[in-house]
Amino acid sequence: MSYVLTCSSTEGYLRIRVSGIWPSKKPEDIIADIYNLWTEHQNQPLMIDIRIMEDSPSVFSDYENAKLFANAGFYLIKRIAVLDDVGRREANNFFETTAHNRGMRFRFFYSDEQEAISWLLTKEQEQT
Repeated sequence: MSYVLTCSSTEGYLRIRVSGIWPSKKPEDIIADIYNLWTEHQNQPLMIDIRIMEDSPSVFSDYENAKLFANAGFYLIKRIAVLDDVGRREANNFFETTAHNRGMRFRFFYSDEQEAISWLLTKEQEQT
């Protein structure tokens, strides 16, 4: 395993920080590990911090990863905020669209962590 997941629950949401390398050969393992941590913490709103993770996103891998996230059950999570490096914005935009088409609400944030927390904790009827 070339990644480490660090989990903390605070302020009404679960934060999972991913460090190391995104597994390109078997990404379903890390996806299952993230999902299992979420279920172990009473299904709280989820923030995933991948800012220090090494990844080489591509259109194909993002498409496949969105499918794996959906198959793992992430469509059950109302909102998923993701903190990432701005250098991966273009790939993340494609992933957001692909995930949305599979019934998941991933949203990426780059510089304002408080904005991510606010979006994550906003009541559904107030969301745009």
